[in-house]
Amino acid sequence: GTVIGAYNDMLLREAEREKALARSNRLLEASEDLRQSEERYRRLVDVSPDGVIVHTGGRIVFANASLAQIFGATSPDQMIGVMMDSLVPPSELAQVRDRRNNLANGADIGLRETSLLRLDGTEFPVERAVARIHWEGEPSNLLVIRDITERKATELELRRNQQLAEAANKAKSEFLANMSHELRTPLNAIIGFSQLIRTQVYGEVGDPRYQEFAGDIENSGQHLLEIICDILDLSKIEAGMVSLEETEINVSELFESVMSIIATRAEMNGVDLIRDIPGELPRLRADPLRLKQILLNLLSNGIKFTDEGGAVTVLARCDDETGLTFQIVDTGIGMAPEDIETAMARFGQVEGHLSRRFEGTGLGLPLTKELVELHGGTLHLESELGSGTTVTVSFPAERIIRMTDTGRIHAA
Repeated sequence: GTVIGAYNDMLLREAEREKALARSNRLLEASEDLRQSEERYRRLVDVSPDGVIVHTGGRIVFANASLAQIFGATSPDQMIGVMMDSLVPPSELAQVRDRRNNLANGADIGLRETSLLRLDGTEFPVERAVARIHWEGEPSNLLVIRDITERKATELELRRNQQLAEAANKAKSEFLANMSHELRTPLNAIIGFSQLIRTQVYGEVGDPRYQEFAGDIENSGQHLLEIICDILDLSKIEAGMVSLEETEINVSELFESVMSIIATRAEMNGVDLIRDIPGELPRLRADPLRLKQILLNLLSNGIKFTDEGGAVTVLARCDDETGLTFQIVDTGIGMAPEDIETAMARFGQVEGHLSRRFEGTGLGLPLTKELVELHGGTLHLESELGSGTTVTVSFPAERIIRMTDTGRIHAA
């Protein structure tokens, strides 16, 4: 029995030795795996173009090569032991400490832009991300830092260029706006003298072809004057030099006045001009000259792009909640929905075999839209190629003036 017991004890000790050896092997393998994993991590961090810092208790315990280069150190070792607070501008130190405490308490700091100090004391902008980790058994902070000095310089240059472009554009607009008298005066003289020649006010001009030429001069001068006026109006709006001369307008009378002006052009083009306007519309607080310009531009466009036999309809409606709305509906050539944005842009002209035969600068609609918006209104355009165009203009309810027994009141 003693022999058997001794033999069993020997077997148990052997088994324990084998287990211990197996555990030791596993620990060695785990240690090697950990070493290799740490080596791979360090290699990845070392080749990263971003700086990587680990600090424990505010003192740097790890830094990669990129981090050393960012801060102007000769090697990563020079960064070891540096206190993080010494790399923070004094003006941001309190905020940094607050964020550090929040991170220690589990808050998510996330990606943000801030400023840091190089070892020589120069301040520079960075983008940094931070995470809470354990380093060698100690709670620590891991920071990934990217130097964004070049990006900030590029952004600053872009802003400066944009400001210069805006200043140049404003100077151009102010120049054109101030050219009103210089441009209009000689054109008015050309138009006036051509009218005198065409109508033979001071006697016959001889060959009737001269009358025809005088008529051509007058028409060309009028066309050029319209273009110049549109350009000058847009330039004045851009330069902030347009102010509304507001008064109470009898809308019904204004519509009648504009339609009588445009009726001759519609008749010459063989286009029916249809009126669908209530007999009694409330008064509107607006600039009568600008409102007339809006109506004339839209009606002229409708007639211009409507073939003979077509029609242009003017509709108007008023509501105490939505305000005054009128529409210009034509049966003309129209445009594809995707071309509407181009038509509404300054100098935008929709290409097409139908539109090419019409003269124009592409300023009418943008100018009209600007004038409507100066009144706090909106202009909306709907169109379909070959099926005409509908332009809807709405003025806000607060511009409506209704009459009561006690006097005038605004709708809103």
